[in-house]
Amino acid sequence: MLLNYEHDLSKAGIYSVRASRTLDYGSPAAALADLSSGVQIKTESFFHIVVEDGNPENLIGTFQPYVADLQSKDEERQREAARVIGTLAPPFLEDTILSMLDSPVTRPFALTGLRHLNTSRSREALAKIVQDTSGYSYVKEQAIKYLSEMEDKNYLPLLLDEAKKQEPNQARDYVLGAAQLGGEDAMPYVASLVSSSDAFSRANGVMALP
Repeated sequence: MLLNYEHDLSKAGIYSVRASRTLDYGSPAAALADLSSGVQIKTESFFHIVVEDGNPENLIGTFQPYVADLQSKDEERQREAARVIGTLAPPFLEDTILSMLDSPVTRPFALTGLRHLNTSRSREALAKIVQDTSGYSYVKEQAIKYLSEMEDKNYLPLLLDEAKKQEPNQARDYVLGAAQLGGEDAMPYVASLVSSSDAFSRANGVMALP
């Protein structure tokens, strides 16, 4: 589906949207025999999206059903509620987002929410995941990635330490995370990789340079 609009919907206002989709119609055999004989059906719709500035009172009420669904016995409802909360990450739900770390169903969305919040508590929570997780873990790698994007260089020593712990052939994402957060402060480490005798280390250093 193609959606055309002039703005990114990040500000209050009325947005005009054109949505269109083109589908091929006909039997698979006919399409294989003669690609030019197929029929295309195009559907198109025009509509408006109204984006309003929210106030805390309205937003709390809007999010309340999603907060309630986090306690649902239906995992799909839990997952959808966590997706909405984590994606939008309103500051007044910071405690809720932190509590979402406790369940494997909602944890991935909690990580996203912590990244969007980018508060001292959210950074501390991501750092704790990194520190308390040994070995490979998708959650740990996401925590490192998000920490690297949050511009708090207090966590550079942690990311450098994690990068140095990894075997060179498994360290790429860790090295990139440290370089992203550290910038020029990470250059001594990156330069040491570039001059390493290990091919994987050199490759990691070269990729981290930009």
